[in-house]
Amino acid sequence: MKDEVTPFDVKAAPSESLDGMLGRTSAQALALDFRVLQDATLAKDWFNAPQKSRSIGGGYIGADPMAAFARPVLAETFDGLVWHRKTEVSRLIKQ
Repeated sequence: MKDEVTPFDVKAAPSESLDGMLGRTSAQALALDFRVLQDATLAKDWFNAPQKSRSIGGGYIGADPMAAFARPVLAETFDGLVWHRKTEVSRLIKQ
């Protein structure tokens, strides 16, 4: 395992992606519980359809930023979502 953290800038997501949609809200942070989506709502339909979403995880390919996007069905893949408009740089914790 590499013993370093490589910083990188993540550019704005496409407007049609989950990331782009959240970026257009006025919220600074939010939490969504997909387990309680009500039947026959636009939100339920949207979160139960494949949506382009950035998935960086433990790595990021700066030369190909679109490689970080997948099309998961969010309500089937996750119980919910926590989103923050601004995040900070990761730091390696040495033990």
